[in-house]
Amino acid sequence: MLQAMGRRAGAFEVEERIEGIRSFIPGIALRTSLMVGFPGETESDFRQLLDFAARVRFDHAGVFVFSPEAGTRAARLPSRVPAETAEERRHILMDLQRSISRRRLREKVGSVIPVLIEGTHPETELLLVGRSAFQAPEVDGTVIITGGTGNVGEIVPARITSSHDYDLEAELISPGVDASRIDEDPHADGRSSKTF
Repeated sequence: MLQAMGRRAGAFEVEERIEGIRSFIPGIALRTSLMVGFPGETESDFRQLLDFAARVRFDHAGVFVFSPEAGTRAARLPSRVPAETAEERRHILMDLQRSISRRRLREKVGSVIPVLIEGTHPETELLLVGRSAFQAPEVDGTVIITGGTGNVGEIVPARITSSHDYDLEAELISPGVDASRIDEDPHADGRSSKTF
């Protein structure tokens, strides 16, 4: 399928490169876009894509359905995948990615990460919302700040207290608190601030 799309590298080469990147830069967040419904895509091709996504475990992945663009070689290809089939495949792949994201974010619970405070949460002014270095604006989840103090525009250390499919919850660490000590013992400072 990758050759039909004009891609030079196969799945094995891509996986090998990803493993190399992850070993060279531990903790790196990787994202990609995946397409389903390319002309000629079979059920077997789609299962291979699912297996690839499950093995690689991208931190973030967008999935879209092939849409022919006038003047391109792909627009002239036969064996179009029915729209309903392509959309169903997109949903299946997104469900897989949701479970991968949920597991990867759960691994961050208890850790301390820097968070950029962006403002109040869109659903309530009682919470702040921010973003970590691995969350892109408008396309990824956010860090919901449930405790601590900080100002918009500040990058503040935060202890991750909970995770969801795409979002994290965290408490900001007060200035003067040793973040490494909190990383070892989440209850080290003995406080649970809820002020903003």
